[in-house]
Amino acid sequence: MIEGTDVSSISSMAVLFRILDTQARAAFVLDRLAKVAAQNEFALHLRQTEKLFTPCERSGDRLEFVNPLAQRGFSGALAAVFDPTGSAKRPRDLTLANSPRPLFAELHPVTLPPAGARATPGRHTGAVLILTLLDKVPAALEPRLRMVFSLTERETAVAASLASPRTEAEIADRLNISANTLRTHRKTIYAKLGVASRAEFATLMARLV
Repeated sequence: MIEGTDVSSISSMAVLFRILDTQARAAFVLDRLAKVAAQNEFALHLRQTEKLFTPCERSGDRLEFVNPLAQRGFSGALAAVFDPTGSAKRPRDLTLANSPRPLFAELHPVTLPPAGARATPGRHTGAVLILTLLDKVPAALEPRLRMVFSLTERETAVAASLASPRTEAEIADRLNISANTLRTHRKTIYAKLGVASRAEFATLMARLV
């Protein structure tokens, strides 16, 4: 997706970060030692609210996963993105251990500006880690559902919940509605969206975000 991207300008990073924020995906711009040079708002949110990473005061702002299996997989993938001279190789996709569901991660080589006054002039290679939590529903989904399919406020809330991995019983409990009411909303939503199953619905939601 972003192989070889030059993120040495603020504007190019801002565009990438804004897109990933709407998709509830975290983006970390890293050097070859996993030190965080920049991150999007959703990444900062994850670091502050989820117990996925070692606190910054302990890691020196190096990105470290709490789960040792996740950290091992991440470290190996980051090392593989660079050759011994620091030049980037091809992007890598990987899954990182987490509970209850694994994390889907992408590592992309990018061009970074030199860091610090004593840095060697010219451009340096870094990596962007894009992290997807499989149980998160993108914030952009609800307004797009309302705009594209003219759903009501309650239908939008139900549809966004149906896009998550939750069971229908969990969704009904979370929205404080009965199972019968949920089924009624689901039938109406499916009719408006032109789908016949939750699998078709999930495919459409993936295209919408």
